[in-house]
Amino acid sequence: MITKDFEKIIIKTLFANPTICSKVLPALSVKWFSEYDTKAIVEKIIDFNTKYSSMPNAIELKRLITDEKTLGVLNETLDIKDEEVNTPFIKSEIEEFVRKKLLYNEAR
Repeated sequence: MITKDFEKIIIKTLFANPTICSKVLPALSVKWFSEYDTKAIVEKIIDFNTKYSSMPNAIELKRLITDEKTLGVLNETLDIKDEEVNTPFIKSEIEEFVRKKLLYNEAR
């Protein structure tokens, strides 16, 4: 199980790193997340991507979220500095996480 902070890091990286976003967004799954609020955020991202074939920007995503607590978690997530998630270590962690999730799903 991943930590709540790592769930936020994954979401923030989708906004901060177009390369990672283009790799992760097509495979993104709510099942990868354990926290209610991050699941709700990811669900809105997936729905938006399904409808518009792109990642929502911060304003669009904020307008889609109606729950105040979830909106607070989104704001906390967006407050993470881009340079804190755009590091080789974080990129590697996310790529490994996604690779494991995809392999696990293939094996099932």
